[in-house]
Amino acid sequence: MRNRTLSKIGTKLLRLRHDASQTSQDRTAPADYGLDRGQVGAFVAGTLDAEGEAALAHQVARLLPFHWTWPNRVGEGMRQLIDHFGDQRELMAWLDRHPGLPRLVARLYVFMGLLDRYSAVPAVVTAMREYR
Repeated sequence: MRNRTLSKIGTKLLRLRHDASQTSQDRTAPADYGLDRGQVGAFVAGTLDAEGEAALAHQVARLLPFHWTWPNRVGEGMRQLIDHFGDQRELMAWLDRHPGLPRLVARLYVFMGLLDRYSAVPAVVTAMREYR
């Protein structure tokens, strides 16, 4: 009896109300989701001050984990930055020079890259299994 009651409650919780869901067209990104184009341009030109550079690094760090959701304008700004640095490795080095979220994101991306690289080597995977 108790399981049946819990099942009914669970079913009610999982059911979406017809008026509660939104289409993707109705959703908008948060107001601060994006890159400040002026800051990107000034940074690439070498005229952005230290405070602006720190703000730009924070914007980049907030956006990187959501690369699949970037609108075209954000992708263009990121491409400008990566082109300015030469590659993504240098972008990560730049982020690592900024404390807080930018450094954390850079180090996590480097760590994930190492995991990707070493998890593709069968001998490493075997050694890890044996070690465990």
